[in-house]
Amino acid sequence: MRIKHVDVLRGIAAILVTFFHLTGGIALSEQTASYGKYGYLGVELFFVISGFILPFSMYKTHYTQHNFWRFILKRVIRIYPAYVAVMLLGILLPYFTGRTVLPLLPTLTHFVFLNSILRLNWISPVFWTLAIEFQYYLLIGVLFKFLNKSNLGSALFIFSIVMLSIFLKNDAYIFHWFGFFGLGILIYNRRFTDMPLKLFWTSFIILTTAIVFVNGIPEAIAGCFAFLFIMYAKFDKRNMFNAVALWLGAISYSLYLVHWEIGRSAIVFARHLAFINSSEMLRVAFGTLFSILAAGILYKLIEQPSMRLSSKIKYKKDTIPTQPQLVEQAAS
Repeated sequence: MRIKHVDVLRGIAAILVTFFHLTGGIALSEQTASYGKYGYLGVELFFVISGFILPFSMYKTHYTQHNFWRFILKRVIRIYPAYVAVMLLGILLPYFTGRTVLPLLPTLTHFVFLNSILRLNWISPVFWTLAIEFQYYLLIGVLFKFLNKSNLGSALFIFSIVMLSIFLKNDAYIFHWFGFFGLGILIYNRRFTDMPLKLFWTSFIILTTAIVFVNGIPEAIAGCFAFLFIMYAKFDKRNMFNAVALWLGAISYSLYLVHWEIGRSAIVFARHLAFINSSEMLRVAFGTLFSILAAGILYKLIEQPSMRLSSKIKYKKDTIPTQPQLVEQAAS
């Protein structure tokens, strides 16, 4: 489900991470790397977005517990094809560039997102976040019903997970990152479960404090920015800027996936172009442009068909017996 300002935030997050990786890329100076040193915070923006958009989508499509495996199947179909395509690209490129080829075991564990847990290398350093996202799918799929039981129950659910993040300090698991997802869940609660304003802002303060403690101050600032952006930003006007921002948001997942391989390769190639090689920032811009073009192709050829296929899988409705059926069952 598309929400315009959330799509814009996705685009901002993807550009931040792209800039972070490309400014810190191959054969670039420390000064150039310093320009993008906070770009990694785009990951935290993505986590807040997922925290909100998943329960929102589940609510709108009338998700119920017995549809858990359909929900997981929908998510797999949505994210896997583009992920596997970029993973194959990452497997093949080292044979042409002379980089070290990843061994078989770390390659195979990509398919079940276990590399971080097993402390194995990823083909691309962005893939670890997909492992965290998939853990969130499993968690929200099981516990979604508790978000709609009561406002207090929802708050207790969030806080209990955050407490785990404080005591289980392992960044391979979602608990370490759950404060960001929790901020997104809070927005869902406020919008769709009539969470009282005092409980809402109290929960926000507690979550932000936990993020500062577990993840850090810059991360907490990024989480707050995403939270406030989703709550209050508007992008309803039709103009060129909004159209570009929305398009970047649409291809943000593809851009997030491809920029490491395509962008960095483009920067290396740009060293052979005299009119670009004279400036490191021009090389970064060149890499960013090629990343965006590759993301547009990946989005059109693979991600869009995946989205359409995922949307065709519908949740089964609960089969609740009618009153006459209940009477008949009791009599028998």
